Amino acid sequence: MMRMVRIALLLSLVLLMVVGGCGEEAREGPSETVAPQAAATPPPEPTPTARPSPTMAVAPTPTQTTPSAATESAPPSPTTAPPAPPQTQAADWATFCQPSPEEDGILVANLAMGSTVELDAYLYVKSFAMLREGMMPFTLRGIPYQSGDMTWSDACQIHLLIPMGTGPNHVGELPEKFQMDDVVVRDMTGREIRGWQRNLDSYHVRVVGVVVKAYGGDTGLDGSNTVRMEQVELLEG
Repeated sequence: MMRMVRIALLLSLVLLMVVGGCGEEAREGPSETVAPQAAATPPPEPTPTARPSPTMAVAPTPTQTTPSAATESAPPSPTTAPPAPPQTQAADWATFCQPSPEEDGILVANLAMGSTVELDAYLYVKSFAMLREGMMPFTLRGIPYQSGDMTWSDACQIHLLIPMGTGPNHVGELPEKFQMDDVVVRDMTGREIRGWQRNLDSYHVRVVGVVVKAYGGDTGLDGSNTVRMEQVELLEG
């Protein structure tokens, strides 16, 4: 009887071992099949680092790169051009010719001492030479003798002193004994004013000079009737 019990226990033990072995195989089976699948799955790629988008870059503002319209080779304004030289206008003889307190009915020039004047006039050579301090005296009148004006002899006149020498704005040196046709005045452009035959001949000129109190004498007025010439221009007509 005891022997049968032992045999039964032994059989039970063997059966338990068999059942346990099958359980281990059942547990190990899925791991062997799943492991190859896990190994076959490629590892996930690393997430790339985010790069700044174009909008993230700091772009220069228009004021940093684009020059303004005013500085971008803009053509000069017409107002920047140098202005044309002003046109001068000769003084009107009627403004400075006044009756002389010394001589009744005679008009004489009354020019402000030391002033610079510009005159349109007719240039006459005096009938005599009175050279003084390198200057030769001439006469200016507002009207030419050829005009036929009956008041020509009484018209206002100015004594003009022209420096002697060579070059423009000078009267050429004269011989010791000279005639009127020996007198040659060169104007500001170098043109010669010559050809006088008598003291009634004249040439139309524009004269610029400084008023001095010399040669003309006292006129009884505050100013003077004598001009030291600085520039002369021969006019047409």
